[in-house]
Amino acid sequence: MMDWSNPEDEAVVLEASRKIIDQAGTVGRKNETYLDFKYSNYCSRDQDPLASYGAESVSKLRSIVKEIDPRGVFQKLQNDGWLLSETA
Repeated sequence: MMDWSNPEDEAVVLEASRKIIDQAGTVGRKNETYLDFKYSNYCSRDQDPLASYGAESVSKLRSIVKEIDPRGVFQKLQNDGWLLSETA
C-alpha cells in the first residue's frame, strides 16, 4: 500500500508503484514463483483482479449476473471498486 498526502504527488507515486509491481512480477516469473491471481484488497487502481480469476470464471460470473441482475443495477449504482462490467 502506498499513501501520500499531497495530491500533486499522485503521478509520481503511481509511477513508482507500477515499477515496484512490475519488478516483483519479473522476479516472480524468473524464479517460477509468479501467480497471476490478484487479490483485490492488494491491487492498485490500474490492475484488474477479476480478470485474474481466468476467462472461464469471468464468463461464469457474467452469466450469473445476467440471471440475477439483468439490468446491471449493481454495476451502475456502485461508484467504486472492481466492477465485472469493466473487466477485460
